[in-house]
Amino acid sequence: MNVITYLAKGNVPLSVTMTACSTLAAPIMTPWLMSLLAGRLIDVPFWGMVWEILRIVILPVAGGLIINHWLQRTHWDTRCKEQILSLLSMVAICLICGIIVADARAAFAGVGLGFLIVIALHNGLGYFLGYWGARTCGLSESACRTIAIEVGMQNGGMGASLATTILHSSTMALASAIFGTWMTVVGSILAVFWSRSPVETSRPGTGPASEQGLIDKA
Repeated sequence: MNVITYLAKGNVPLSVTMTACSTLAAPIMTPWLMSLLAGRLIDVPFWGMVWEILRIVILPVAGGLIINHWLQRTHWDTRCKEQILSLLSMVAICLICGIIVADARAAFAGVGLGFLIVIALHNGLGYFLGYWGARTCGLSESACRTIAIEVGMQNGGMGASLATTILHSSTMALASAIFGTWMTVVGSILAVFWSRSPVETSRPGTGPASEQGLIDKA
């Protein structure tokens, strides 16, 4: 999401802050919401899900920070290592999504077009409501683009992993896998479109300086 925001001429510090806050809140909010919304339909092991999110999200982030700190001490070219790690990440995500879709191909064939329409609406509404909600609050264009991307793009990989490891259902993981693929394609297209569109002059009391002040206060 941070890379998409950068390409879309969004507010990268705001994007990083929002991503960090959602990541830190995920271990508690995701199991709680699952228990609240789906607890009557399926058994949701709250603490098992908390641990799984810590293992999937927090530990890899901490490991990434340590590896990045170590790599900065080496003589590797920064651009080269970023390209290599980005490629490895994309390959891993493609493999995970491919395995999930292949394992749940029968369920996917049963839902078909309606399933894809729901995913497209979910993703599209995220971009739309995120952008125009920020515009209504009087934020700058760069902040509006950032919030649209942060709301529209979600951690499909984490959703797919939780469905397979905690709920033991490849069918439930199918939605996250398809959504992750869809949002990446649409988000990339949106980033290319915005990268070619100038960022409007910020409104009074908004803009990068004002938004940075909000981040610093947080």
